[in-house]
Amino acid sequence: MRKIFSSFIVFLLLFSQLPIVASAQAFEDVPSDFWAYQEIEWAASKGYVKGYNGTFKHSGTLTEAQFVSMLVNFFGQKGHIKPAQAEEHWAQPLYNHLKTYNLPLKGYTSNTTKNAFVTRGTVAKVLAAATGGKIVSQEDAVAFMYQYGISTGRNGIKTLASYGPDELFTRAQACVILYRLSKNPDLLVLKEANEKTIDDIVQKFLNTKATFKGDPFAQVPSIKAPYATGALQAGFVKDGENSLNFIRYLAGLEPVTATADLNKLAQHGAVLMASTNYVEHWVQQPSDMPDDFYKTGSYSLSTANLQGAYLKSPSLRYVTRNDHHSLAYAVKRWIEDAEEENYQSVGHRRWALYPQLKTVGFGYATNKVDNGVSSMQVTHSTENGGGFGKEFVAYPNKGYFPTEYASLRQPWSISLDPDMYQSPSETDITISVTRKSDGQTWTLTHTDNDFYNSGEYLAVDPYQSYGQGYNISFHPGVHYRAYDGDYEVVVKGLKDINGKAKPLSYKVKFFSLMDELAGKETKDRIQANSFAKKGTSVFYIESNKIYELNTTTGKKQEIVLKDGLNQMALVDNYLFYRYYIDGSYEIHKYDLSTKKVEKLPYFSFTAREDFAVTDRFVYIGDTKLLLDGSLYKEYALPKNYYYNSYTDDKGDQIYFLGESGDPVQLTSERDNGKSTISKVGDWIYFIKGHGGGAKSDIIRLHENTKQQEDLTSGLEDAVFSYKIVGDHIYLIAEYRLYRMNLDGTNMEELGFYGIDDFAVYDNSIYILIGNTYYDYTLERYVRETKAYKTDINGGNMIKL
Repeated sequence: MRKIFSSFIVFLLLFSQLPIVASAQAFEDVPSDFWAYQEIEWAASKGYVKGYNGTFKHSGTLTEAQFVSMLVNFFGQKGHIKPAQAEEHWAQPLYNHLKTYNLPLKGYTSNTTKNAFVTRGTVAKVLAAATGGKIVSQEDAVAFMYQYGISTGRNGIKTLASYGPDELFTRAQACVILYRLSKNPDLLVLKEANEKTIDDIVQKFLNTKATFKGDPFAQVPSIKAPYATGALQAGFVKDGENSLNFIRYLAGLEPVTATADLNKLAQHGAVLMASTNYVEHWVQQPSDMPDDFYKTGSYSLSTANLQGAYLKSPSLRYVTRNDHHSLAYAVKRWIEDAEEENYQSVGHRRWALYPQLKTVGFGYATNKVDNGVSSMQVTHSTENGGGFGKEFVAYPNKGYFPTEYASLRQPWSISLDPDMYQSPSETDITISVTRKSDGQTWTLTHTDNDFYNSGEYLAVDPYQSYGQGYNISFHPGVHYRAYDGDYEVVVKGLKDINGKAKPLSYKVKFFSLMDELAGKETKDRIQANSFAKKGTSVFYIESNKIYELNTTTGKKQEIVLKDGLNQMALVDNYLFYRYYIDGSYEIHKYDLSTKKVEKLPYFSFTAREDFAVTDRFVYIGDTKLLLDGSLYKEYALPKNYYYNSYTDDKGDQIYFLGESGDPVQLTSERDNGKSTISKVGDWIYFIKGHGGGAKSDIIRLHENTKQQEDLTSGLEDAVFSYKIVGDHIYLIAEYRLYRMNLDGTNMEELGFYGIDDFAVYDNSIYILIGNTYYDYTLERYVRETKAYKTDINGGNMIKL
């Protein structure tokens, strides 16, 4: 105690916190011709420094704690800090304050480091972070010092070596540097530092995004005797490597390299999986597979992350197939570990984000029905020891983080270095996650295991079973939209290797990478249907073909032919269309200028979700994609969102979800099939009665009074669909077209039978009439459609 107190007295003598007016001429060892005379005089007058016994000791070196004190004073932060408590290091409150700014200091938790002399290199990194808002490398920090004239270089030489980053920082240098900082108006505000800026992340994504197209095989594998691994195209493998390195970059880890030897090993495993149709770490040997091939393949599967490319699911949540499965997407799914069996250990993620991982290998093969399987060799990295190598690895990581890489379905995780932490006990761990935008806090303990309902989850893996570290998985409650804004994570119950409490905290700052890449939308959503319009051209679907009709000349041309084609939407120069193939739906993009067609990568899906487009994005259900399909975000909902949802206890109901908060239930009756929701003014329109044998009608609900009106009760037939066009509602009931006012009055039948879809453009109605018949050649029923045009009242019908 006496030693700490004595040190504190000495510090006060050297660095008084009280404003004073002093002259450097009072310091016997600082003559007026001393190189730092002016700066020392200035620093003394500001109260940043003070001598003792009439001297300044300009060559004396500073401890990191003393430098921290000067920094706090310079940025005017002293008034925000309480004094140190008994037995606490005098500078601990200063460190605690600067920790909220994430400055790269070394003595946050170590008194020994606080009292150690600080180097010029550390000073440069701290000042660059404190004034630039970004944690940078030593080289970039020194460049910052030169750029702003804070350091002029030794003898005018401005290099890393001439700066002397390993040299100790003197009292005179401290005065000079603070003086020069004060002359830079751009450097006078203390900023929160991030390891990466949003611009850094955007650029890294652009440099690593998937670009490969075409057949992934340089040599096609053989999944039956004679077995052969084949070989993958270099670009296909590079997509996987780049995807992993982008995610490791987000996690603050070094990049890895896919090597030829490990790729060959992974191919053995992929062929073994494809030949047996099992995606498992232990697969029985096929009867016709040679022992040496099986031995290599079996070893591969036991030391790799594995994945099937094709999943049968009734939900868009699972991407089901690509023409050939993308390794970039495979890596993303391994990192998510969003399956229930992976929540606790997130083993795939921990292997991929093992700090000491240097090399990987990728394998890919297709089975008898062209379903892909992929593998990534990872566990070899721990065979030669090497430890964990990082205090902790958090995912999502601290600092800026793209929400597209943090699905609401996946758990968060923290992997801990066993050389710095004791094995955590699940009953001791408490994690609080606070959403800073509204102060909502989720406090998670070992009793929270309801991932699907409450969304609150916490599990501890106390073993070094995956990637050498202990692990905590958790999830911060139910969210209805993709993460956005700042979240603070505080972990209690951890202990260092000596058994002393070691709290852990960090802040995640979510942002939308897609919005940064594409910019803001300038057009409303265009809902896909059977018609689209651009200038004088009307596009329409007729019996699996898309035609373009020039409404001025009356000429038409066929532009797309696809079996199962059933919806399209047009924005700018791109025509997006959806079609059904092999049990799933795909969306393709047709360029009207180049006449080229591209399938949106990743997104084939088994659910028949409607889609819409804007000038920036494609929307499939609640999933948003870039126009080239290269990136997507789930739970991308509008600020004011109306939707229907079914639960056993409430039946099918309509809800409103505002910009924040929980959904508000707008309806209460347990009616079947509420769907097709539209909003006009204070009225919400929807179809009620789909399914269950009930007649379906258009209902409108007043948002405030909850008054409901049945607008089509007078119709005998069930309503199939409707569209609001201006002041009218157009609807199809039992394949007939009707029109009425927004309040349901003036209902009129516009005629025609067999209508599948329609659109209203320029005082004309375009209709699609279908006829179902049995095709004996195909041995199935076929729906043949033809397109027509009428005037606004349904008269003067002509075939297109």
